[in-house]
Amino acid sequence: MQPLVTILVVNYNQSRFIDAALRSACGQLSSTCLVQVHDDGSDAHDAAMTAAIVARYAGVTAVIDGENLGLSARLNRALHSVTTPWVSVLAADDSLVPDAISKLLDAATADVAVVWGNVQVMNEDG
Repeated sequence: MQPLVTILVVNYNQSRFIDAALRSACGQLSSTCLVQVHDDGSDAHDAAMTAAIVARYAGVTAVIDGENLGLSARLNRALHSVTTPWVSVLAADDSLVPDAISKLLDAATADVAVVWGNVQVMNEDG
């Protein structure tokens, strides 16, 4: 089965959260999703930590080029790498609930351009 969704994780000095973000992204329908981390010029220590965390996840790709473009420009660059029909954007300090992508795909039809889910706000303590 060809992947249907690319989950773009955009990071800037958020390595302390990236493991949880990737765990939530990789916990989606694995054959349905590709996961990419795009770092927006984090400092050297954070970029190294992010690269080490990404390396623990099979199939997750990372773009860590040291260039700080700002969120919008980084996201635009990341979108150019997407080859799937759908894309989901996940900030590095956010997480997806276990069935988020499945529910979004259930709502997606040929005549729909955008599907948006609910947000649950939480702090570092959960």
